[in-house]
Amino acid sequence: MKHMIVGILLSLGALPLAADPKTDADYIASQVASVEVFDSAIKAQAPIMKSAIENDLRKKGIKLSDIDVFFDIFFDEFLELFVEKMQARTAQLYVDIFSPQELSDLAAFYKSESGQALIGKTPTIIQASTEIGQIAGMETGVEVNARVMERLEAEGESMGMDQSVMDKIRDALR
Repeated sequence: MKHMIVGILLSLGALPLAADPKTDADYIASQVASVEVFDSAIKAQAPIMKSAIENDLRKKGIKLSDIDVFFDIFFDEFLELFVEKMQARTAQLYVDIFSPQELSDLAAFYKSESGQALIGKTPTIIQASTEIGQIAGMETGVEVNARVMERLEAEGESMGMDQSVMDKIRDALR
């Protein structure tokens, strides 16, 4: 009997101990909300952010002698703070929406070769998705007006629109 208990205890010791859910969530967040992941996303948005900041500085009467150096510093600091905040919030989100077992399974996946491949390719996926989204958005913008007009014409009366409003909308959507 004593040998059986010792054998059971030894075999239990060989099992991997599951991390607590918060530890798993922190690990997952470190993988999915990393500098590498957000760097490409922020770079994709950088021209818009740079333009907005330049405009704000100009309105405040600030003219920088080397705006590129300023933006290099700004984006480095922005990225670091952004990732820190995103990791904390992402970890909490994962704790809130996944069970402890799901967190353990996800953490194991991200530690696997396939999980690391996904993490390594995520910046490329984000960049490509941004470009795909821009193209899809432009194509949709061109095509949506006709569909909106069809719906408005079909539902216009129930929306209480008089003909002059419908005519103005029709002209605007052409």
